[in-house]
Amino acid sequence: MNKLFLPILVSLSLIATTFSCKKGTEEVVPSKPDSGNTTPDTKAGTPTDVGKSIGAMSSQTIGPTGGSLTTSDGKLTLSIPAGALTKETQISIEPVETTLPLGVGTSYHFMPEGTQFAKPATFTYHFTDEEVSGIDTEHLGLANQQTDHSWTLTRWATIDKTQKTITAKLPHFSWWTLVTQYELKAAKSELVPGETTTLHLNYSEEGFRKPKNDDDDLIVPIPVRFSSLRDIREWGVNGKLFSDPDVDGSLIIDPATSPLNIEYTAPRTLPAASNRIKAVYFQLETAGSAKLMLIASLRIVPAAELTVDGTTYSDVAVAYEYSAPHDNLGASYSVRLSTTNKSGKPIEVYLSIPNFQGAGRFTLQGNGYDESVHMTYEIYYKLGNDPQYSNLYWGSCNCEAGPLLVEPITVNITKLTDSGLTTEGTFAGTLHSDRKADKIVKLSARFRGVSQ
Repeated sequence: MNKLFLPILVSLSLIATTFSCKKGTEEVVPSKPDSGNTTPDTKAGTPTDVGKSIGAMSSQTIGPTGGSLTTSDGKLTLSIPAGALTKETQISIEPVETTLPLGVGTSYHFMPEGTQFAKPATFTYHFTDEEVSGIDTEHLGLANQQTDHSWTLTRWATIDKTQKTITAKLPHFSWWTLVTQYELKAAKSELVPGETTTLHLNYSEEGFRKPKNDDDDLIVPIPVRFSSLRDIREWGVNGKLFSDPDVDGSLIIDPATSPLNIEYTAPRTLPAASNRIKAVYFQLETAGSAKLMLIASLRIVPAAELTVDGTTYSDVAVAYEYSAPHDNLGASYSVRLSTTNKSGKPIEVYLSIPNFQGAGRFTLQGNGYDESVHMTYEIYYKLGNDPQYSNLYWGSCNCEAGPLLVEPITVNITKLTDSGLTTEGTFAGTLHSDRKADKIVKLSARFRGVSQ
């Protein structure tokens, strides 16, 4: 199977923009959507599951004089003009999952379902930057789900980037969502070092024809398509075709897959704070010679948080290693956390379990003398060149004449993939310097790791 491999940069919010390009001395202007065509399209739309409720229902009685209702999440305001309803009606709106691949933001179930307006209501959605990143904001509409669960683009929508609103006319009550014609969607927008996410290019080849009047119905089914390699003119990161995978991460595109499989892997070491936002871009072939650029932004984030004697460090690097069981040997598991304190001294915490039994919650303990010799596990804390702390200490007289004791360490491995490639977990306990009972440091940590 042939794969295309490109090292690239990646970034943090998905943005979409259309622009003209020049070929020689001739300027090519992107084609505009058709206007005034309200003939129903005969191609079938893409059916999806009905979205599940994700918020409290909001209700209000509105009559012939009109009124407005804002949803419980505060994101949607429905304004019903005077004369739209002939009688007092209890209006209800429920936030639901967006199941249409090209859907934008939250979807809503409007009730009583089937209610028709003599004059269309106004649908005003308050969006966040994250909700419109990676989408084509020049081609937005309002779509409703049919009885066969397919979707139909019904009304044109307009975006106000200053007020951060998307507005459309709502002719009747049903299941509704905002929709875009093109999107570049990442499965994850935040990655720890070494982590991989998939991206998909989705589009609808039908419609998005702007009507002459915003009150006109479009009646266009929305068949969702997945882009293939031939749809892409150019790709890269932060405007670059090539970059250093150790610094910027890497991109793999498998041209034989449908939908087109695009994978981005973050650099294995945590970049400097100023270089943690990476932006993957794709230029698509569109009508004529115009270019449509979609940009998916990803953020590289620290993989751990460490607390030492009440001081929490959030900018922590993680080195995780896992070896699967083989021959007569069990699995081995280790996590090394690294950061610096406010004075610039390096901090290192290391946890190693040579005979690892798998994910779950357990306590590292045992006989002190046996552990000092056989070391069935190891944990230590070190600050700069100061003496190392471990969970072994002298009891009774606080000297070698006393028994060697073990301070229990609580470990909870909450995630471990079958191959051991990725893990998540926590550990906490008290460690001792020079095996002295009174020289202690209390620490706790949570971490995510990708095997080196």
